[in-house]
Amino acid sequence: MLAGSEVTGTWQDKEGGRLVLADDGTFSASNVCGDYGDPVAGTSSGFGLPRVRTGTGTWKQSKSHDTKMVTAVRTTYGQGGVWAEYEARGTAAAPVLWAYIGDPDSGHICVLEKAPARR
Repeated sequence: MLAGSEVTGTWQDKEGGRLVLADDGTFSASNVCGDYGDPVAGTSSGFGLPRVRTGTGTWKQSKSHDTKMVTAVRTTYGQGGVWAEYEARGTAAAPVLWAYIGDPDSGHICVLEKAPARR
């Protein structure tokens, strides 16, 4: 399970998308991959909602819903309530955020790697 200090910072996907998780529980995203859900429209990624998103909002960290004791990171975009949840895995030296996109059987996955800290 990753600690909060290991989760905060800048994350990047293979397509150049960026997710910045701030210490204060806010985030900014630029074309970042994810498995997004829209509670108002009732759609999700892989089923009519795009697989990338840009915007700002809030994030929180919790234990995952399963028994693997991994960290879940949930991002919620603005007042619309569109959200994505990633599993945070790995070690402090090599952490990743990841999620299946749409149906897990489709094989589509989003992987975010932590960007090196700027000096």
